[in-house]
Amino acid sequence: MGNMKGRGVVAALVAGMVVAGTALAGLRLAPVFSDNLVLQRDARVKIWGLAAPDEKVTVTFAGQQAEAQADKTGNWMVRLAPMPASAENRPLKAATGDETIEVRNVLVGEVWVCCGQSNMEMPMWGNNPRFRQVNGDEWARKGSNSLLRLVNLLPIESKIRPYRDYKYKIEWKPASEQSILVYPATAYFFGKELQETLDVPVGLLAAYCGGTTIENWMSPSGLDKIPALKDLAYAVNATLPHRKEYQQLVAKVKSEYTDWMKKFDEALAADGQPDPPEYPHLPAPPAYPKELMVSGWPPKTTMLYNGLVYPLTPMAIRGAIFYQGCQNINDGAIYADKMQGLLNGWRIDFENPEMPFYFVQLAPYKHGGYKLPALWEAQQKFADANRKGVGMAVINDVGDLNDIHPADKTQVGHRLALLALNRTYGKRDIKADSPRLKSARVSNGRYVLTFDHVEEFKTNERKPAFEMAAGDGDYVPAEAEIKGRVIEVFSEKVPTPAKLRFMWLPRSEASLFNEAGLPLGAFRVGDDSDPAAKK
Repeated sequence: MGNMKGRGVVAALVAGMVVAGTALAGLRLAPVFSDNLVLQRDARVKIWGLAAPDEKVTVTFAGQQAEAQADKTGNWMVRLAPMPASAENRPLKAATGDETIEVRNVLVGEVWVCCGQSNMEMPMWGNNPRFRQVNGDEWARKGSNSLLRLVNLLPIESKIRPYRDYKYKIEWKPASEQSILVYPATAYFFGKELQETLDVPVGLLAAYCGGTTIENWMSPSGLDKIPALKDLAYAVNATLPHRKEYQQLVAKVKSEYTDWMKKFDEALAADGQPDPPEYPHLPAPPAYPKELMVSGWPPKTTMLYNGLVYPLTPMAIRGAIFYQGCQNINDGAIYADKMQGLLNGWRIDFENPEMPFYFVQLAPYKHGGYKLPALWEAQQKFADANRKGVGMAVINDVGDLNDIHPADKTQVGHRLALLALNRTYGKRDIKADSPRLKSARVSNGRYVLTFDHVEEFKTNERKPAFEMAAGDGDYVPAEAEIKGRVIEVFSEKVPTPAKLRFMWLPRSEASLFNEAGLPLGAFRVGDDSDPAAKK
């Protein structure tokens, strides 16, 4: 199965390059390999591009030399042996018999892709005072760091199919006041902390677009094996010429339109006879499948991934951070399946089956009803299902109930960095996880709750938002007694509790924290109803 996946990735890569290969002559490097590039340390680094068909290409970097022969469409790829981190600016060269391309100031370190919708997009500074980091201009003035390299993947490209464009420019910029000002705040704070803690070069590639759904950022590679997404998978596969769904749909359309033309001609001929009917009886054409309709905007499933992220694959990267969800607020439980589909596809396309993936919980906001805690639950379910390689930064203490774009991303970036430092980089002394419910039992009319990732709970000015209910009763507010890492929850109105929930009240915000200041997230016990269906 693994080999089949690998062949599928290579086939997709080649298919995506064919158009570019026939449109451009001469030696080319993929746009991501440009001046000030950061290559991933301790990995088999792939370098690829275009040349004349069958031409030999030689790549040299840091004392290594690797050769490849371009295929019949001009595509070539080499792999460099793993390298340690290096802060030395060195050239990377690609050459044929009569051409040489030099990429200058190349470092070796840690590379992360940063993706999402508007809360990932929100810059360090800008003209809109309601859409920029608090004091972002001050952070930028003092943030210059030649070992932190930043890429904004702009302009936003929306493509119906996985796409490669060798005329597209990707610019790596060392962190300076100018480059930091326009960079996504969440990504910047994440990368800044990684660089300072690890003391190695860090490269960030940011792909974002406000108001977009998670479907926009999925890869076509990740949907097939998730039963809950079968309709989504069909809609995507029906746009890809190498998939059977597309081939069958095209054959069906061709057959239907052939039959229609025959009937149309017959009806048209009948209208020309003596004494034609008062109204023509020309048949309407068959409905054209929406899957075959070409539309660049607004983006559909996979289209932003195809245009912005797919061109980076199969670049060697360490992992990805993701901040999205507002546009899927009505999804409820199925959002966990969608996140799994996204992760599966990214790991396949980047040829990185254990790729770390850290994402941000939605911040508190007045979404209404139970939509927000239902999505929180789905986000946590996805994180739990993938264990160490996937983690959620809980941020229910740093939101703004009146602004869907909280203006301070320092804690967001910090908590993502904590997850990466602890889980990916093995710094076990760093506490990265918010408290998580370990067990729940009823004793003497009380719920007795124990938790992981906390030694002793700390509280703030808010009353913990616990509720309880009997088996067939309504939820009522409950009291909480904290005993270190154990919490006992009770209510005189519910002497025999059977259900409990925390932070399911509208506009709930954090009230309980571990010793590292990380908040306890929403959870439920004994209630398997669908909260997203409630108003």
